[in-house]
Amino acid sequence: MRRILIPLLLLLLGAGTATAQDEQLLFLGNSYTAGNDLAGVVQSMLESTSLDVRVERSTPGGYRLPQHLADVDGANGQVAEWMTPGNVDWSYVILQDQSQVPGFFKTTPAWVESRDATVALHERVGAVGAETVLFLTWGRRLGDSTNPQVFPDFSTMQDRLTDGYLTFAEAAATKERP
Repeated sequence: MRRILIPLLLLLLGAGTATAQDEQLLFLGNSYTAGNDLAGVVQSMLESTSLDVRVERSTPGGYRLPQHLADVDGANGQVAEWMTPGNVDWSYVILQDQSQVPGFFKTTPAWVESRDATVALHERVGAVGAETVLFLTWGRRLGDSTNPQVFPDFSTMQDRLTDGYLTFAEAAATKERP
């Protein structure tokens, strides 16, 4: 987990400047984010550098990016309130998809839905004045026995997940909001 947190923290620390509320982070993920309390760990690490940090999270188990988009658009009142322009001055909104979907074949309906949700969420994040961060998850140690044709081993799964997240980012990026 430390190898995952260090680049995320460097990104967050490197981009910010000291203000009354130095950093405000919103994590939209699932059990991969919640299980190890990633939001709390990041908050503690940032606070240890004397930053004033606010961290919120919505991390229901198994959640996918299309579900987070629905929450932002009103299905979850708290998330919709957080993501209404003018309500919270977020610095970063960290998005994490379900642990397999970004590695699926790019013609799979679930993959297409997640890519499209990434694009829409990136727009919503921009509307609240924040930066979008995609939280790339890790492959399973032995691959995925429920999808062996796609994820036969760790390396293949990790490569596919990495490619998926990079493709999501590329689809969402604009000149104005890379």
